[in-house]
Amino acid sequence: MISHMSHALSDLPAVRGFLEKVDSRVVLGDYASFWRAIDGFGLLVDPSVWRTFYASVAQKLVVDPKYNGGRDWGVYGFTICESDKIHFSIRSTLGASVGRNVIDARPDHATSVASTMTAPSALIVASDAPVTFNVFQVPAEVDLDIFDPSARIHVCDTVMVEPWTRVDVRAPHETLELVPDPGDEYCIIELAMRSSITQRWEFDRHSGVPIGPVLISRDTAVLRSMLEEIARFRYVAAMDDVLDLASHPDFNVRWAAVSCAWAIDPVVGEAAIRRAAGDVHPYIRRAASAALGNLRKGASNAH
Repeated sequence: MISHMSHALSDLPAVRGFLEKVDSRVVLGDYASFWRAIDGFGLLVDPSVWRTFYASVAQKLVVDPKYNGGRDWGVYGFTICESDKIHFSIRSTLGASVGRNVIDARPDHATSVASTMTAPSALIVASDAPVTFNVFQVPAEVDLDIFDPSARIHVCDTVMVEPWTRVDVRAPHETLELVPDPGDEYCIIELAMRSSITQRWEFDRHSGVPIGPVLISRDTAVLRSMLEEIARFRYVAAMDDVLDLASHPDFNVRWAAVSCAWAIDPVVGEAAIRRAAGDVHPYIRRAASAALGNLRKGASNAH
């Protein structure tokens, strides 16, 4: 369901209708549904649409002195539409130091670390000159929910894109990154599907070697950190809450809770590990099986 539709679309009913259709047709986790849903994206590849858009934004600022941007303005630029399935925004790449998006160019002095993208998107670069992208791909068989340092991200290509051209990003297994050019000034208009995976991977953009995972959900990151602290202090009084989190929807939290329970009380923890061996997520099943194997080995060595 759409939770926000910008006032700037008040004079663009066709765009509003297109976004409502997209939201109704997208199925989270089904990337093919996203591409089917945006078959009318060509409507947006028209500079006149965006002249009308900007005129509406300017008019709002003039006629409403108290207007402060509301839900439209944020660190990632101007949010045009959002729902639990899609996010549609426009942003300048000049302010990349605040709210930098994965696809935005990094300055020359920045680290060589790049990042995978978490969901497919279609974008337009609004500029007066062509722009250049680096293209990276992860093998389709890699499960991006499970960080695997032995996997390799292929540094595929560098492509030049003409202004006002649709660009499809077949994420999460494909990533695009703008090549920085200090002389360029442009905006990126992007319609993206909401992520259905739990993390992105950071990698060396030159070699394609994965460096580490970054959790997408702030709530997941906070819960994992909290569980690590409970385990470190062996806070027995929190055991009931820890075991409740062993049923959390995010598998990262579930396994962190099981590990925490083991650190607090090995007897309770072993029972939690045995339950985790039947978890729906393969990562937890494998981790639990390995832990049980170590427990059996330890018991055998003790005798």
